[in-house]
Amino acid sequence: MRLSATGPDGQRAEAETVMTAGTPELWGKKLAIEDAPAGKAVEIWGGALNRGPVAASGFGVTVVASRMEIDRRYDNCRYAESGESRAYCFFDTRVEPGEAYAFDAPFVVEGGEELTKSSVNMSIFAPGQDAGPYFNAEEYTVPGAGPKLGLKPTEPKGFTQLSGHISIDTDQRVDVGAVAGNLRGRPGDIVQLEVGLRNKGPGRIDARYLRYEIVPPEGITLMPPEKPSPDPEADEAPYWICSPWEPGEERYTCGSKSLRPGGSETQVLRFRIDGRTTGTGHVKVVLKGGYAERDSDKGNNVAKITVQVAGAGDGQGRDADGRKGGLPWSLAAGAGVVGALALAPAVLYCIRRFHTRG
Repeated sequence: MRLSATGPDGQRAEAETVMTAGTPELWGKKLAIEDAPAGKAVEIWGGALNRGPVAASGFGVTVVASRMEIDRRYDNCRYAESGESRAYCFFDTRVEPGEAYAFDAPFVVEGGEELTKSSVNMSIFAPGQDAGPYFNAEEYTVPGAGPKLGLKPTEPKGFTQLSGHISIDTDQRVDVGAVAGNLRGRPGDIVQLEVGLRNKGPGRIDARYLRYEIVPPEGITLMPPEKPSPDPEADEAPYWICSPWEPGEERYTCGSKSLRPGGSETQVLRFRIDGRTTGTGHVKVVLKGGYAERDSDKGNNVAKITVQVAGAGDGQGRDADGRKGGLPWSLAAGAGVVGALALAPAVLYCIRRFHTRG
């Protein structure tokens, strides 16, 4: 920038200065943790790189753990007393453009034995920069107990701009089984059946990774509940977590809540028996996000929907009033009358011979 000024006597003065526009741009380590031992401490080794044109006079770090606890071990960090486990640390080390620092010790987080997937969010920011929409330094009131967390120079490698989300996968397994059963009735009957999922554990599975499909047997119509009324004062809408919301479809896909070990997600649905059928349908577990590889018993991922129609396959049938076996009553009665008429001449002949001998 060139500056010039003219005095009262007409003399002119000029000066130049160099200014750099911009702010520090701090990147974090690109991290993802896989196959961590379930129920054990997990170490997260982070750092900061300044990719901006201006030096940072220092920087802050926030760590937020999902379904895990952050060890409160560093004296120069503060921790939130309530809500999600959170840590906030500030370093007054100046970071020049292109310089990178690594933490000299890890942040340590730990989850329960049932944990299969989790995540940690780490934000790095210079003074005056936005630390996130929910950051409030006054919420971090608990001091750490232990040594200070320090910095050490490192190579500017392995850093990324979008580094905040750190996924954590443990080695814990799940065992999700399908729930189905037998439909019994006559053609035209509407039969109820419980269908869904059960998680035998020992790990937890989140809802976004879990679905199940229902394929009704041939000749069977699944009857979803009635769609809710648009009237806001109407009764509570029926429980329905599947699609499509139409009867008679060949396949339905259903959602689920998150399932802890021993948890289940089932619903009682109505099925109409349209005719005499011996076909089978099924309920099938659909796992996403790598959970199929975690499932310790894939043999129970499918449960059959079987059908037993009254009178089908027993070789006897049923009459109009539901009695089982033999001929209908009217045919049996007719056969009895015919038999009696056929026997009558023989009886008369015997009577005549008796009187002749007498």
